[in-house]
Amino acid sequence: MIAFILLVFLITYFGDKVKWLKKLRDKSISQAINSRLLLGLLIIGFVLNLDYTNRFGCIIGDESILDPRNILFSSISISLILLYLVVKNRILKLYFVLLEFSFWIFKLFYFKGGYAVGVLGSPDIIISFYDHLCLFLRLLIIFKLLKLNCKTIYLVLFTLAIMIIKIFLFPIPISGID
Repeated sequence: MIAFILLVFLITYFGDKVKWLKKLRDKSISQAINSRLLLGLLIIGFVLNLDYTNRFGCIIGDESILDPRNILFSSISISLILLYLVVKNRILKLYFVLLEFSFWIFKLFYFKGGYAVGVLGSPDIIISFYDHLCLFLRLLIIFKLLKLNCKTIYLVLFTLAIMIIKIFLFPIPISGID
């Protein structure tokens, strides 16, 4: 969570002062870049077991990417984002993204582990950063499709609010641990 806040702060604060960072920030507002980045992150999340994991306590790792839940959850998200990329109609795009967002939030709270691992039961840093970034990109895509002029800081705060609820109120999946 801290790494995500620091990354967004640096891009926001130094975005006007550093030329290449300003270009990066302006490009990140583009829908095409955000959706392709999200698709790439979903594929990376599938391969590295970041998109779905049932890590809990001292059980860290030893998960196969061929786990049926990993394949099912990742393929649903990837398929919906691919449909979003293929469809030209803005309303259908919004439908697919909202459907994927709803599915992902359900999966995050009901099935996803990795937020109470290790000796102290703290969130896995890599999984937490991955989820923060993916959630932020989803919200950015939705807000752009709805044509809402919202400052980035509000999207960051909304992302943090959802992730704080997950980290502190629901660190263990609602469905339980397998």
